[in-house]
Amino acid sequence: MDAPAHLALYHFDACTSCGEVRRALEVLGVEAELRDVRTEPEHLHELREATGRTTVPVLRVETAAGAVEWLAESRAIVAWLYQRYGEGKRPPSLGPQVHRIAGVLMWVLFGLALVRPTERDLLFGGALGLGAMRAFLQAARTRSALQAAMGSVFLLGVGSVVLSARGDDALPWWYGAYALAGLLVLGLVIARGRRALKRRT
Repeated sequence: MDAPAHLALYHFDACTSCGEVRRALEVLGVEAELRDVRTEPEHLHELREATGRTTVPVLRVETAAGAVEWLAESRAIVAWLYQRYGEGKRPPSLGPQVHRIAGVLMWVLFGLALVRPTERDLLFGGALGLGAMRAFLQAARTRSALQAAMGSVFLLGVGSVVLSARGDDALPWWYGAYALAGLLVLGLVIARGRRALKRRT
């Protein structure tokens, strides 16, 4: 394929896989138009019309001659970016692997907590701690405010489990966690909506 003249990434902010592609673009210093399929539904329509799919990330590659290629799946996109722009660098592999392993362990601990009530607090605390670690690592790699909000909620959950294990159930800690999550997500949605309006005007 000829040298790309324009790149457009179809994504949305809270998408973990999309974050990996955005991070690769940033590390490699590659310019790409970001087309958010959540805040700007017309981009989702474009994607469906062109590829027949609605899942993201998808990278649209257009050459100076007008040829267009669509790349799907985060691993394939990141590999293509490093092959094209990496100058011998290799795609990072540790971060995504840690994220996936921590995710599996988190759900295993949640499942065990349901069938082993005598160790429920310990297992729930471990699962929530892993959830916080995953979310904060992802937020650091992709600069996602939503992932940071999720990490904060998981941390509040850990605090709730610890206090519950100590017999301090006087305060509705989970209500506070969900309220904080709701406020953070609402703020994120409002901010992204304002940015979308500015782009259209």
